[in-house]
Amino acid sequence: MPSGEYGIHIHCADMIALMDKLGIERFVVAGHSFGATIAVFLAAQVPQRVAGMILYDGGAVPSKQAMTVLDAYYSNLQYRYASAEAYISRFRNAPLYQPWTDELEQLVRSNLHQEPDGTFIRHVPRYVIDADRRSEAQNIWQQLPELYKVIVSPVLILRAGHGVMGREDQVLSDYIIAIMRQGMPRARVVTVDPAGHTSLLTIPYAERDEAILQFLGFV
Repeated sequence: MPSGEYGIHIHCADMIALMDKLGIERFVVAGHSFGATIAVFLAAQVPQRVAGMILYDGGAVPSKQAMTVLDAYYSNLQYRYASAEAYISRFRNAPLYQPWTDELEQLVRSNLHQEPDGTFIRHVPRYVIDADRRSEAQNIWQQLPELYKVIVSPVLILRAGHGVMGREDQVLSDYIIAIMRQGMPRARVVTVDPAGHTSLLTIPYAERDEAILQFLGFV
C-alpha cells in the first residue's frame, strides 16, 4: 500500500504496472463500487489490453442521494474496535449489507487486522478513503459518460436491486443504466433483485453466476 498519492489514475497506473510485471498482456477487469469506476477508466486508457469488463454496482456517476448517504457513511466510519464482534455488529443490520449471510460476514471480517494490544483495526486507513473521496476525484467521475464511448471490450453490468438505504437510492438506477447503455449499447445488464450494494457479491443468485460464467466463456 503506497504512502503517497491516491486517486483513480494512480490505481489505474498500479494495475497496468502489475499486469506488466506478471507478463499478462490481455485481461478481464472487474470491480465493485469504486473499483468499477477504476475499471472503466482502465478499459478506456488501455482498450487494446482489456478483453472484457465486469462492473459490480458501480462504474457510473452516483446519484446525489446515493452520494449523500455514502459520504455520511464514510465520514462516520469507525476504524478501531475493541473486538471483531463489535466491528461485525456495526454492519450486520446495516441496510448497505443486506441480506446478511455467512459469506458476507467472512468478507467483512477480512477487513480487520488485530493489533498487539488485542484491539482490531480496519486494513484500509482513513487517509486512503479520504484521498479517494476528495472533491477533485469526484469531479473526475464526471468524465465517465464520455469514457463509455471508447470502451471496445464486452461489458457485463451487475446491479443490486436495493441501494444504500433501500430501493429509492439504487447506485445504478434505471436512469443511470440508460446513460451507460447509451455509451455501451452492447453491455448486458443483470439485476440481482434481492441484493444490496455490498451483498450483491455474496448472496446465492444463479442468474448472476451464470451470467459471469457465460461472459468469461466457461459455459
